[in-house]
Amino acid sequence: MRAAVDAYRTMVEKDLVPESAATDNGVNFLSFTNGKIGQQSIGAFSIGSLVNDHPEINFGVTLIPGIEGGASSFAGGDNIVVTAGTPKLSAVQEFIEFAYSPEGQKILAQNGSIPTRLDIADQTLEGLDPRLQVAVDAIDVAKTPYTLLFNDLINSANSPWATFTNAAIFGDDVDGAFATAQDDMQAIIDNAAP
Repeated sequence: MRAAVDAYRTMVEKDLVPESAATDNGVNFLSFTNGKIGQQSIGAFSIGSLVNDHPEINFGVTLIPGIEGGASSFAGGDNIVVTAGTPKLSAVQEFIEFAYSPEGQKILAQNGSIPTRLDIADQTLEGLDPRLQVAVDAIDVAKTPYTLLFNDLINSANSPWATFTNAAIFGDDVDGAFATAQDDMQAIIDNAAP
């Protein structure tokens, strides 16, 4: 982890990262509007968004490169939530069964979604933009941290992870950023324990 932080800090020091990145609150997420070459580590969902919504953008896709070779990816985060006691449970079940069928998977992929069934991913993506295949390749190396506190720990804009990445990459006290993040995350875990 420290090597990754050091790599990002080196990019900042070499002016390879715009100054605005230090205060970006996510409002510019998936925005390539300045006409310059850029890089963004982002979810596979964005491939379909770029292909369908921005055909004018010439872009490439790859897995997140490792410091010493190899690649990394995150998997997970998409859920289907059904309210308890819904009177439309049979319609929900019918939709889910269709969405997971070969026909449903193809329709979703044609509209920019990534395949959710690896057993038919090749069939699903046949004839579609080849960059969508990277999403399938990512599953082979993907890691998914499992915790019911994921949003509080990582995903929230005010999470310890968000605070840590900003402090560690743009701040002056990397060791302090690590220690603070560890303490803040542990406090969230401890407060959630029964």
